[in-house]
Amino acid sequence: MKSFFTTRVLLALLVTVVFWASAFAGIRVGLQGYPPAHLAILRFVIASVVLAIYAALSHFRIPQRRDLPESRWRFLGITFYNIALNYGETKVPAGTASLLIASTPIWTALFASLALKDVCGFGLGRGLSQFHRRRIIALSEGHGVHFSKHALIIMAASCCSAI
Repeated sequence: MKSFFTTRVLLALLVTVVFWASAFAGIRVGLQGYPPAHLAILRFVIASVVLAIYAALSHFRIPQRRDLPESRWRFLGITFYNIALNYGETKVPAGTASLLIASTPIWTALFASLALKDVCGFGLGRGLSQFHRRRIIALSEGHGVHFSKHALIIMAASCCSAI
């Protein structure tokens, strides 16, 4: 039986986890040199160049006209998410921002239940479990969790990501 976890897959998982885990600290460092919107644009440019190279090498199909109406919502959601997260992290520590963004599965399950008449089951339970674990970690650091205007902006980014 062939193993699903080849060296290539494990390497891809490792790179993904390292980049994803360092994103909040990286944003915090990036905000020392760039305003929030400029940092978001810089991240988009880097991601676009990498994706364009990968797409060219992988022979991605060119999007059809019927794909465009849905993509405007994705573009708006991704753009708002990044700018709001960057702006929020100007005053909120990276760990707290990570905690707030961890609520995305909760919002996703709630929005799915409202919009799609879906039953909130596994998704909501998983989201609440993850959020509760991170809340315990944040509270154990002695600083507690305090909601400010910037924290609410990060929560809005989380909601936008869920939508």
